[in-house]
Amino acid sequence: PTALVSILTSAALDGLLTEEECPAYYDGSASGNQNEVCPEQYTRLAILLAFIVGVIQIAAAICQLGFIVSFLGHPVISGFTSAAAFLIGLTQVKNIMGFKIKKSEYIYVTVGEIINNIDQTNPVSAVLGFTFVAMLIASKKVARQYKSMAWLRPMAPLIFCILGSVIVKVSNLDQTHDVEVVGEVPSGLPPIADYNFADINRIIVPSITIIVISYMESVAITKSLAAQHGYEVEAGQELFALGATNFFGSMLSAFPVTGSFSRSAVNNSVGAKTQLSGLITGLGMIITLVALTSVFSYLPKFVLGAIVLSSVVNLFAYEDAIYLWKVKKSDCFLWF
Repeated sequence: PTALVSILTSAALDGLLTEEECPAYYDGSASGNQNEVCPEQYTRLAILLAFIVGVIQIAAAICQLGFIVSFLGHPVISGFTSAAAFLIGLTQVKNIMGFKIKKSEYIYVTVGEIINNIDQTNPVSAVLGFTFVAMLIASKKVARQYKSMAWLRPMAPLIFCILGSVIVKVSNLDQTHDVEVVGEVPSGLPPIADYNFADINRIIVPSITIIVISYMESVAITKSLAAQHGYEVEAGQELFALGATNFFGSMLSAFPVTGSFSRSAVNNSVGAKTQLSGLITGLGMIITLVALTSVFSYLPKFVLGAIVLSSVVNLFAYEDAIYLWKVKKSDCFLWF
């Protein structure tokens, strides 16, 4: 799931649980949002939401409604992608700097949170985080410049994950300097979903917003990468793929998902070219969930932030804005 779709899912389900389903929320005996007070009931709604989103997306693809993205011009796609890359980069600052910020889809809120919490910066995490960002960017340049080092492009993120984990483990940075780590990850495969179709009427309307925004988000990153590598995007197939992902994902207790800017950027930055990379990633995730979750206990969050930050940099197409300003200022306005 992406940050934007996660936020939309939270907004769609907020307050939907009834007093009968979540009495502790309404009688004040427990504090927090419904997802915190009644996680099981909330999770069932989120899973059903993914199912509905998937069904509608598949139906829309069959009806050939993917053409709607043809109305999105290049300035809009480029601007949307650049804004998303910028926002994703900002959200990773917390992992690198070592403090928490409120999640939001608005850039000004995220910037405000960073400014307000800058005094809580963990110096050790910040120094190591930005060092890893620099090393990741340098590794990509080395891989491009020297053919004998081409292997470094796909392997660098893994190498730095291992290096970061070793540094934290050997130096006990998580205990001595409060460096945040991933911590314990629950092992095992997710359970098979149990749908309650009687709740469909409550989530059918919110699902439309998620369908439209998630499709636009996925197509934006797809078209951006297509422009970089010179291939065409089949919008209808993209819509069907998203629908199938949500439909089958909901069966394994997933909530709505879409094409991820950050993970697509990472995939692109390590040289992935076909769907085989997704298959290998999926198999790797299954093996990890079954047998390797303990390995990630000491994986520092500043490494994850560094990987994402160094990857989304290439998605910020400021050159497009400069070009559009010179050629057609009204299109430049659309970019912003």
